[in-house]
Amino acid sequence: MRQAEVTKTATSMAMSSVVRGLGAPDEVDGTCIFDVLLGARWRAPQVVVTQLLKMLATPSSALWDSQYVTSATDSSAGVLLLTDGGVAKERLELNDAQTSFERKEAEWRSADIKMSKSKRNVVAPAQIIQVYGADTARWFMLSDCPPDRDLEWTESGAEGAWRFTQRVFRLVNEALPALSQAGDPDAAAMKALQVSTHKMVHGVTTDIESFAFNKSVARLYEYANDLSKALGKDGVAGDPLAEALRFFVRSFEPMMPHLAQELWASLDQDDLVCLASWPVIDAALLVDDSVTIGVQVNGKLRGTIEMAKDASKDETEAAAMALEGVQRALDGGTPKKVIVVPGRIVNIVA
Repeated sequence: MRQAEVTKTATSMAMSSVVRGLGAPDEVDGTCIFDVLLGARWRAPQVVVTQLLKMLATPSSALWDSQYVTSATDSSAGVLLLTDGGVAKERLELNDAQTSFERKEAEWRSADIKMSKSKRNVVAPAQIIQVYGADTARWFMLSDCPPDRDLEWTESGAEGAWRFTQRVFRLVNEALPALSQAGDPDAAAMKALQVSTHKMVHGVTTDIESFAFNKSVARLYEYANDLSKALGKDGVAGDPLAEALRFFVRSFEPMMPHLAQELWASLDQDDLVCLASWPVIDAALLVDDSVTIGVQVNGKLRGTIEMAKDASKDETEAAAMALEGVQRALDGGTPKKVIVVPGRIVNIVA
């Protein structure tokens, strides 16, 4: 094995061709292997860095003939010493290049370091788009924080945004077969989805107008969960479902225009989604007909009940007493007192 010092030096055609062959973007010219390995200018994929480490660990590698290796002596230690301007930065074991890199990569990537030009760790938009796509980049940047705050880029955040775009694509496509079936707008599941849809559109509209893009993204995440739960249930089909899907796609179009246009076309819409009218909401669907009421026994929460807003005290008390958690707490006994605050809470004194 060898020990090497890898330093920032002048341009090397040999190194440039190696790095370019491994998929580095144009802004990385290959003049600094330190930048490539530690991700100062290019956050190289693990397989790329691992391959570079293995090439350095091979005595016959072309890298040993370049000016990036300033010293190369036989050593049983099998250590790779990475330096930046002559200052030692990292020390990697080469006996198992991949394992060593994985360990160091976890340390580098887990460090709480914000993106900064001075630290030379700015991620170019072209690189993000090349890996994840433009819609993912837009979605992550809008979801991470309000526009008046600095964006803290994380690989896990970008990957999470990418997974959501894939989920949205699957949800809409899984719903397409149900559009040819008869839907029931009076079915409980369809009614619930319709209410959720109109509340989502109302919230997204308000958030966009107030530049609270991260809040609108959060609403769309919640709606995707509601849509996922509703699909496949009785009555969730036909025109009512088609309207819900159109409202959903139109609402996230400002954040993910390319995905929105693709799904808009799959919904048999011939126009451009960006030119389509914004969904018109039904104000009546924004008013909750029911409320969630907490039920306590001796001051400790034992469950919740869903009641109509105009439910009487007797109806609320009966529903609270029927809760399994309340029955266990009473253990067959009779409560001394039941206090009902309409629309808010039921407190049972045992």
